[in-house]
Amino acid sequence: MKKRMALFLAAALLLGSMTACRPEPEEEAPRYPQTMELTSAVSGTVAENDRFSLLWDDSVKSVFVQDKQTGTIWGSTPYEYYFSGETGVAGVELYSGIKIEYVDQTNQNIQTLEGNPDLMNGRVIGEVLEDGFQVTYCFDALEIAVPLQFRLREDSFEVRLLVSAIVEERARVHRIKLLPYIASVRNDTENGYLFVPSGSGALMTADTSRRSSRLFRDTVYGMDYAQSTTQAPKNIEPIRLPVFGAVAGDQALMGIIEKGAEFATIEAAAGNKETGYANICAEFQVRGSDTVYQQGVWGDNSVYTYFAEDRVGVDYVSVGYYPLSADDAGYAGMARRYAAYLEDAMGLPAQGETPSLFLELMGGVLSRESFFGFPYDTLTPATTFSQAREIVEDVLDIAGEPPVVRLLGYGDSGLDAGKIGGGFAFPRALGGAKGLASLQLFCEEKGVGLFVDFDLIRYRRSGSGYGLQADSAQKITGLPAWQYVYSPVSQGYSEEHYYYGLLKRSELESAARKLLDKAGGLDIEGLSLDTLGRMAYSDYRDNAYALRGGMGGQVADILGVLRGEGHTLLLSSPNDYAACAADYILFSPDASARFDALDEEVPFYQMVFRGRVPISLPAVNLAADGQERFLKSVESGSALAFSLIAEYDDRFAYTLQSGLGGAVYADNRDMLKEMAEQTSAFYAAVDGCRITGHSILQEGVRRTDFDNGVSVVVNYSEAAAETPLGTVAAGSFVYAQGGSE
Repeated sequence: MKKRMALFLAAALLLGSMTACRPEPEEEAPRYPQTMELTSAVSGTVAENDRFSLLWDDSVKSVFVQDKQTGTIWGSTPYEYYFSGETGVAGVELYSGIKIEYVDQTNQNIQTLEGNPDLMNGRVIGEVLEDGFQVTYCFDALEIAVPLQFRLREDSFEVRLLVSAIVEERARVHRIKLLPYIASVRNDTENGYLFVPSGSGALMTADTSRRSSRLFRDTVYGMDYAQSTTQAPKNIEPIRLPVFGAVAGDQALMGIIEKGAEFATIEAAAGNKETGYANICAEFQVRGSDTVYQQGVWGDNSVYTYFAEDRVGVDYVSVGYYPLSADDAGYAGMARRYAAYLEDAMGLPAQGETPSLFLELMGGVLSRESFFGFPYDTLTPATTFSQAREIVEDVLDIAGEPPVVRLLGYGDSGLDAGKIGGGFAFPRALGGAKGLASLQLFCEEKGVGLFVDFDLIRYRRSGSGYGLQADSAQKITGLPAWQYVYSPVSQGYSEEHYYYGLLKRSELESAARKLLDKAGGLDIEGLSLDTLGRMAYSDYRDNAYALRGGMGGQVADILGVLRGEGHTLLLSSPNDYAACAADYILFSPDASARFDALDEEVPFYQMVFRGRVPISLPAVNLAADGQERFLKSVESGSALAFSLIAEYDDRFAYTLQSGLGGAVYADNRDMLKEMAEQTSAFYAAVDGCRITGHSILQEGVRRTDFDNGVSVVVNYSEAAAETPLGTVAAGSFVYAQGGSE
């Protein structure tokens, strides 16, 4: 192997940068390349720029990218393994440039193709392009061909999966795992770990003495609401940011899913002693599918999987890989580089305000009443507009500075789904349009940012120009994508009493235009779009919307129009494409999915946005451990947030909003006052600052550094901790200028 490597590198130096023009693509569908039809490129340097060399070894069908600044080599096969000459079972895995999941045409079952096609009576063809290099993986037995393109850039390299050029003659491709081992770290590497973007962010260590083999897997942007489910909902944080990475000492590789994040799943594995590597990668679903449950005559369920006839309608999906070194080789460096990427690609602001307090005030709740035995829904107030003013006025007095306020559930059905946009009206039970106008005037006088929420996605009743049947998004089966409420009592979804639809994707722009008209008429400047910023869903009425296709661009365009008309936007736990268009971010994730595979949680989400967009964590008063969330707010420099109501009605206990008992303002006033007093000096010290560093000092003790030189150490443990900033009491924090007392 070493002899082969020496010859390969020598050839690379001699050949230099090889280029060849690729013929123009044919208009007809691509056909399967026959055995003798194409000749693979010769081993050597196949592309080069000032920063990188792209190398190809045709003998093992592997691609390598060498960073000229550091000498580090990242490859489709881990370079250390390739250079060592090791062989065996691990090699079948580690030499796999892609993994394919396909649908067996004979029985409609899903099968997996793993391993280098050269080892499976297939071929891997390397082809030099004018602006890069293409590798086509050909599985001859099924006549499946999957092309990847590699392109070098100034500080990164891009890998494209050419979806429209996939050939599938005897089977249909379902999912493709892209370069499983390009972002990998050898087991037990010192300071070796994987960065996983679950929720706020998480780490998986490569130290096999700490943890055994484990696997993390989750879809980007969470569940697709247009898919069927019979499982109980899980209280977990989804992936909001399509970014991941591997760290090996003072070198790291960060991957950003730059196109096609809606189709992606991120998978990470650590502790695998068979391969000897921890790895993380992106997998793309290229064909829609859904599991259908059909109830039989005798109550049993028939289960089958339905697959779309066509692949998703995009030319390609891509991942950009960014090599990082020295001080940037870690999750903090990844956060800085990812923020810079979002600035360039999505318009993330370079600087923003940093308010220290957010309030969410909740309006009304639908409760069930009866009139002569006939049930009907009525709106029961939790916080009227006048009560909202009283709460804000009192908070101004005890907190010492204006909060940012979001009004949620002030439409025709309160906190529950009703008409699109809550009917774009405000019920008299909550104070009506006059009550809102009075509150707006008060907030304007006091310098309070006020945002009114409108749900442009979920609806349960026809109205506002949209029919529940006619305008609902559809599943792959052609049925409406109804959303049912899970009952912990029956341990199932009730399909009789309560369900709601999702507005079909082609009507989202029209709903936004209606919102513009209504907001203009009521002089509403601050808009909250809770569901639009965080819910990504398919609509199989149009293949362009299959597998949530185009959701990011569609939402970003809508938000851009709203901002262009002079509105400020507050979004709740938004996905990346929405977060970059937000003026305020409420309830950003403060935890990971907390799967057992994950080892540590880190505030990566906040490290990206803090100091650029005003941001808070979820409500302190509704947390299972309010003190822990309070400390997490300090650790991440995020504002405190409280979800509040003026009064609790006993009828709420029999509604979908039965958990509002912990939100009564009178019960939370003292806690809000105390926490505001404890943090006021700290928030003033880091006002307007971005996070430049974060580290785990010891178990339960974390440090965050800000760009003005202020550092804070937070101690979650039950004992005092000695730190560079001095002694930090249990359950407390200390901050200082310059990183020391």
